[in-house]
Amino acid sequence: MPDSGRRNSLLITDSRTGENFNILVDNTSLSDMDVKNVDKPDNDIVLPTVDKQQVIQELDRFSGALAGELIAKGRVVVDGLGTFSVIHEHAKRESTGAGSRFLPPRNRVTFEPRPASGGDTARLAVERLDMTTAQAAQLSHALTGMFQSSRKQSLEINLRGFGSFSMVDGLYGFQPEPSLEELLNSAYDGLKTIDIQERPADAPIQVPVKTGGGGAFNKVAAVLVAGVLLGGGGYFVVRQVSLDNMVASSGRKALSPSHEDAKVSAPPLPVKSGAPASQDSVTLVKGRFTVVASTFTSLKTVHQEMQRLSELGHRVMVWPVADKGRHYYRLVIGDFETHLSALDSLKTMPKGLTKNIYIQQAPKNVVLYGEKGL
Repeated sequence: MPDSGRRNSLLITDSRTGENFNILVDNTSLSDMDVKNVDKPDNDIVLPTVDKQQVIQELDRFSGALAGELIAKGRVVVDGLGTFSVIHEHAKRESTGAGSRFLPPRNRVTFEPRPASGGDTARLAVERLDMTTAQAAQLSHALTGMFQSSRKQSLEINLRGFGSFSMVDGLYGFQPEPSLEELLNSAYDGLKTIDIQERPADAPIQVPVKTGGGGAFNKVAAVLVAGVLLGGGGYFVVRQVSLDNMVASSGRKALSPSHEDAKVSAPPLPVKSGAPASQDSVTLVKGRFTVVASTFTSLKTVHQEMQRLSELGHRVMVWPVADKGRHYYRLVIGDFETHLSALDSLKTMPKGLTKNIYIQQAPKNVVLYGEKGL
């Protein structure tokens, strides 16, 4: 057990009264800290001439800056703590005692507790907290010492909106806030785990299926459900991206031109792979990428948003999706050969897109419709 009498502290001076205050890290929270009038200890970290309430507020702001940086870039290094990274896990199937389980894709945070210097703390203070270089250096020095001391003494740290740190099985571990995980996985909102129970071989078959027995039926059922999860329900989402942090690349391709004045007789939902595209539609070939601007369940809303984006200069198509009897409509922009070329295109696109757009890959040939095709 750590010595509760040896708390790391941050000595500050109230700029209005001139009084010295010592911010102590207790064993519950770094943001909810005790602020006490004390004399200056020998081993304190000094951040002169700042308001005590401002320091506490800056810690909360710094927590928000960490969350924003991690969501935008997928990696952030905090001096005194370690490295945080976002890892993408693809949708997968697991075998259970009763059958199979299909898990949706997700993004999760990993933490590597190697508190090396030269991290992102000072840069974040300048870029996201609007501090001067000198102020950022002071804050970085103070937080680095505080984090290092907290780790050595195994103190629990809680950064609001980002996560908490504590000793787990002898290691200093990190638990992200649920709100942070929700933001990282907003592209997969609504996708759930699906459990499939094995069907006895002698059970009656309710749906006519050309199979040789119960085992084949189970395979068909598994394929159908997996198709909903990996196909209509979520397809393969490559990764959510931020408009503020796009990677430059070459090799951009636009959607094939469509004939706007032609009549369309193709049904809006769903289209089989390999079906010929109508004149007011284009085919997104299996393996290619597109940009998903938004998703709606109402055709009225789809038409309104298509009109709005078209007036802003976007060439918008609709990707219909059917999942569990419900119809969804994805507004997509562009047809790209690679993920990087799709990212690169976002820099040159007109304004008006939301920050929740993401890149998506077609798992099969998909027909995209224009407004007349709906």
